Amino acid sequence: MAWALAFSLVATISGIHHVNERVDRAQWPIYDAGFIFWGAAIVAGQFSASARFEAGDGAAGGLSRASSVWRFALAAAIW
Repeated sequence: MAWALAFSLVATISGIHHVNERVDRAQWPIYDAGFIFWGAAIVAGQFSASARFEAGDGAAGGLSRASSVWRFALAAAIW
């Protein structure tokens, strides 16, 4: 996921690719920035969930691996 975010960031900055090219050209940066920020939020959420899982033993204070995976899948599905 982090690789895809980095690729999208480079492609957007270089002008090779835009998220939504069907809208007016003046709105392209808004869609591009929204995509980059949403991708960064998903990556940050996954790192946070992974860190909480590793900090606990899964039952006492930390998240279970299944819970971490389902929360990430839910965030991706909402997107």
